[in-house]
Amino acid sequence: RRLLENKVSPDVTNEDGLTSLHQCCIDDNEEMLKLLLEYGANVNACDSEMWTPLHAAATCGHVNLCRHLIERGAELLAVNADGNMPYDICEDEVTLDYIESEMAKRGITQEQIDNTRLTTERQMLNDLKELSAAGGDLEFRDPVGASMLHIAAANGYLDVVEFLLDHHVSVDPKDNESWQPIHAAAYWGQLDILELLVQNGADLDAKTKNNETPFDLSEDPDIKQRILDLKDEIETNKASRLRPGSSRRHKHTTRT
Repeated sequence: RRLLENKVSPDVTNEDGLTSLHQCCIDDNEEMLKLLLEYGANVNACDSEMWTPLHAAATCGHVNLCRHLIERGAELLAVNADGNMPYDICEDEVTLDYIESEMAKRGITQEQIDNTRLTTERQMLNDLKELSAAGGDLEFRDPVGASMLHIAAANGYLDVVEFLLDHHVSVDPKDNESWQPIHAAAYWGQLDILELLVQNGADLDAKTKNNETPFDLSEDPDIKQRILDLKDEIETNKASRLRPGSSRRHKHTTRT
C-alpha cells in the first residue's frame, strides 16, 4: 500500500511481463487484488505470453478473483499466445460456470468467439510475414520450447501452418516435453493440420518424453482412425516403391 500511495505504478512488470495483478491471481490474494484495482491497475495487462490476469485467475480456479476482474472490465474474449481465452483454460466447474454465465449475459455468441480467434490467427500470420521480410528467425521458441508451428498446429491455424512450411521451417521441432507439432495437432483435434504435417514429413510414430505418440494423445475416435489410415497409406506407398520392378526402366529396342 505504501508503494501505491507513493505513486509507484501498479503495472510494473517482472522479466516475464507479469504484473502484481497477475501475481495476485496466481496466489489467490483477494485483498491485494482489490487494492491494486482501487489504485488503477490495468485489468487487461498482458504478460509475455499474452496472459491477462483473468487467464491466471481462471486457470487457477479462483472464482472470487474472476468476479472482481470481470466487474472491473476484464476482457472475457482475451486470447493468449496459445490461442486460448480464459474459459478455455478453466477446469474448475464453479469458476467455469461463472465465466460462461457472464459471457451469456453479454450476449457473446459462438460466432463472436470464432471471429475473435480468426482475428488472432490473422494477426499471427501478419506478424510472421513481417518477421520473415525483416530476415527474422521463424523457428524461434517460447520459454517452454514451443515453436510457432507448435502454436499454429494446436490452434488449427491452417494458413499460418502453410506459411511456415512454405518457408521451410522444421516440421518436427521438439518442445521441452519432446512434443512435436504433430502431437499438438492430434491432441487438440486439428485433423487438417495433422494431415498437412504428415504430407510434409511429420512422423506419426514420434514419441513425447512420456512415450506418447499422436495416436495415444488423441481422444477423438475419428482422428485416431485417420491416423491409422495414414500409417497404412504410408506403408503401402513404401511397399510400392520397394517392389521389384516397380521402377524398372523400359529398354529401347531398335529394329534392324
